[in-house]
Amino acid sequence: MNAKAVVPLIAGLGIAGLAAKLGLDYVKRAQGSAPKTVQVWSVNMDVPRGSTIDEVNLKQLNFPLEFVPKGAFTDTKQLIGRVPHTGVPADVPVLESMLLPPGTKPGIHVPTGFRAIAVKIDDGSGVDNHLDPGCHVDVVGYFQIKNPTNGKQETIARTIVENVQVAAVGQRLAPEAPRVCGSALFGR
Repeated sequence: MNAKAVVPLIAGLGIAGLAAKLGLDYVKRAQGSAPKTVQVWSVNMDVPRGSTIDEVNLKQLNFPLEFVPKGAFTDTKQLIGRVPHTGVPADVPVLESMLLPPGTKPGIHVPTGFRAIAVKIDDGSGVDNHLDPGCHVDVVGYFQIKNPTNGKQETIARTIVENVQVAAVGQRLAPEAPRVCGSALFGR
């Protein structure tokens, strides 16, 4: 083979190799490295408010470290037995802000400064099967009084409390549970 032809051939192969190496390095940098993840805890089915989060309800999610929400749980010991004050949706990280303080018993939680009252709801009340926990309602009472001017019995209606939140309807603490008549309310 001619020596004059070999030198440009070797130089061309060297330049092609260098170009290939630089191209591969550029592609690797463009792809970036895999993001760092952390394991946070979620529930595998919606957990209604007032119920307890059990170990069987929990599942792990791998979440990008830079996007982990504030208050997400990385340890199941801090989560088992906790009671949500709102419904906890499945497949999202459970946050501290979704839960009542540790040690809170399941059931209706009455916020500080509020009182719970029970109100009977029946077929004649006009709201049967239209009430769900979380709704806001006015409670109106109907009373039989004697009219002082003519002495006849009259029925009057008075608003007892306004804009109170329905905490439960029968056994339901959340809209997802089966419907039962009867309710409990809380308000200031």
